[in-house]
Amino acid sequence: MNNTNRVKVGMVVDEETGVILTDIYEGDKIIRKSQSDYNNKYVTNFNKKELFVKVNINPLKEMWKELSMREFAVATALIPYISYKDGILRNNGISINLKEIGLLLEIDYEAIRKIIPILEKKMIIQKTEIQSERYANKMKKCYVVNPYLFLRGTDIEYKILELFHNSKWSNISENKKEI
Repeated sequence: MNNTNRVKVGMVVDEETGVILTDIYEGDKIIRKSQSDYNNKYVTNFNKKELFVKVNINPLKEMWKELSMREFAVATALIPYISYKDGILRNNGISINLKEIGLLLEIDYEAIRKIIPILEKKMIIQKTEIQSERYANKMKKCYVVNPYLFLRGTDIEYKILELFHNSKWSNISENKKEI
């Protein structure tokens, strides 16, 4: 390869003999043996395009003890609907209400109408208001999931964190963020 247009930034030197083995140019990738060993042992970026939600293990263990089987099942079944950076329950980008939650989870309305308030009382989810997706001058009530339990991504809005800051789940987390 012709290196005349590339900027030389260093060289590789044999430690024992001091002989220059090759030059290093701007943009070259250097792979150390430990990196190569890692790549030989692990598949990197596995399912990279698949969406994921962070589940905090310590609060989850406590949640398992505190919730009924049905409450736990509903709380975890909501995971695919948690939106990025705000934790609001959405389907195809649109926030969902109680009736839509029931339809998505295939639970009849009367049953979901009883379970969701229990999850609210136990601070698994909360109601909040957001800007309406349809009307610029209206607010819409929606449900948001406790980021101390489940979080899509690694960032969360302060106003959402404040909703759950005093929940028992926030005190279980080892990395409680002061707000």
